[in-house]
Amino acid sequence: MSFSINLKTGEFKKSRLVSGPIWLEVEKQNFPSQQWNDFPVVILGWWLEAIADLVSKKAGSAKCLFMDGPYYFEVDATLGEIWGITLITNQSSGIKRSSRQEVTPKIVISETLRASQMVADFCRHRDWRSSDLSTLETQINNIDCMIKSSAEKR
Repeated sequence: MSFSINLKTGEFKKSRLVSGPIWLEVEKQNFPSQQWNDFPVVILGWWLEAIADLVSKKAGSAKCLFMDGPYYFEVDATLGEIWGITLITNQSSGIKRSSRQEVTPKIVISETLRASQMVADFCRHRDWRSSDLSTLETQINNIDCMIKSSAEKR
């Protein structure tokens, strides 16, 4: 199964928050849509926090929200070595769910870390400092430490 987080950092803009194109590609499906415009610094911080709870086994599933629109994806980690990804649209007409796609935890973690590091580096380079960037950097370090700790235990 393929899972990627797509970004176009060259199109990012900063007013109060950093906004720009960020979307998922899961099995060749763009979600919420190709070139979706949202707030990548904020949402990647949320996603890393949710994934950290899965890695530490504080939770068996996580809801990863987009800030704009009724879109999110759920990650089900109850099977351990395989995580399930479900793309969800929650509109007034009802909830629409994609079929569950299976992926290894390593892919979800590494892809979310890659996108987060890319966004953090871009914002630091532009000197776009904010509490949201600090939160994202803290979440990046938290996941890095968890991964290193887990590798040392093996």
